[in-house]
Amino acid sequence: MSSRSMLRTLVISFSTAIVILSLISAADAQQRFRNFRMGLWNNPTGVDADIPFFKEGEVQPRRPAILQLSSWQKPGFAEHWLNTVSRQYDLRRLEAVIIDEPYWSVFGTPDWSNPCRDSRLQGVLEYRLRLRMVADLIKETSPNARLWINFSEPEMLWMMDPGCPLDLNEDFIDVASLDVYWKSFEEGPQRYYDWLLSHPGTERQQIALVPGTFYRGALDDPIQQASFLPAFFDYARQLNESCDGRGVLRFRNDDGRNRCVVWMVAGWLGPTHFRGGISWRGEQDPSSQAIHLAWMKEFRRSSRPRRIENFHSRPSTFSRR
Repeated sequence: MSSRSMLRTLVISFSTAIVILSLISAADAQQRFRNFRMGLWNNPTGVDADIPFFKEGEVQPRRPAILQLSSWQKPGFAEHWLNTVSRQYDLRRLEAVIIDEPYWSVFGTPDWSNPCRDSRLQGVLEYRLRLRMVADLIKETSPNARLWINFSEPEMLWMMDPGCPLDLNEDFIDVASLDVYWKSFEEGPQRYYDWLLSHPGTERQQIALVPGTFYRGALDDPIQQASFLPAFFDYARQLNESCDGRGVLRFRNDDGRNRCVVWMVAGWLGPTHFRGGISWRGEQDPSSQAIHLAWMKEFRRSSRPRRIENFHSRPSTFSRR
C-alpha cells in the first residue's frame, strides 16, 4: 500500500470514528445500562448480540435463540411442525419464532394498495386463520416462546387506513415489529411504532425495533445508515424507563411491577447477505465500520434482563386429531 493510500485509509477511519462519537449525546454517555435486549437477524453465532437468530434449516445454536420461520405458508404445516421441526430442534430453547411480513409476502407484488378493497382480501382472511393455527402450534410445543410478527410498511398502512382498516395485529401475536429503512427514525418508523403501541393486539403484547444495520455497497452511505441507530436506542430506553418500578406502563408481572414494552432492538442484518444481485453488507462486514461502531456503543452497555424476560405466553387452543 502506498503512503498516500495508507494516509487516506487512516483519515477515513478517523473521520468515521469522529462521526459516530458525535452521534452520542452527553446524556447518553452517562447511561451505564440498557433496559432492552439486542439482536441481529441472520446471526446464528450470536456475535454482537444478546441472542442468536437462525433460519429454519440451519443448525440450532446451543444457547436460547430466535427461529426465523419460513415454512408456515406450506400446506400441511401442522404435520411439518410436529413431525419435522419439533424433531430437528429443541423447541424448549426457543425464545421466539419470527415470521417476516406474512401478508406482504403472500402477494409477491410491489402493489402497496390496500387489499381490503379487492379480491386479495380473501387471501388475507385465509392467512389470518393460518397464522392463528401456527401460533397455537407454537404455544403447544414451546409455551415460553414468543410469536413475533414483523410487519412491512405496506401492512402498517393497511392497518392504519381510516377508510378500510385491516385487522392484522391480532391477539395471538406476542411481539410486533416493522421495518422501514433509509429514513431517520423520526421521518420513517416512529409513527408506525406509536400506532402499534396505541393499537396493541393484546395488553400483553410487546414490540421490537428493527433498524437497518446494513448498507448496499455504492447505493448507500454507511455513515448515514449508522447515524439512524441512536434514535432507535433512545426510543427503546424511554419506553422502558419504568420497567423496574411501579410506573404507568400497561404491562404487569405477577408481582405487580411493570414489564418492558420494548423487548428487543433487532438490527437487520448481522452477516453480509446477497440478494437480487446486491451485496447487503451487514453490521459484521469489515466495510461496515461506522454501523458496527454505532451498534457496539450501545451493545457494550450491561443489560438488565429481569423485566425484559419475565414472560408467560397465552395458552394454546390447538388440539391434535
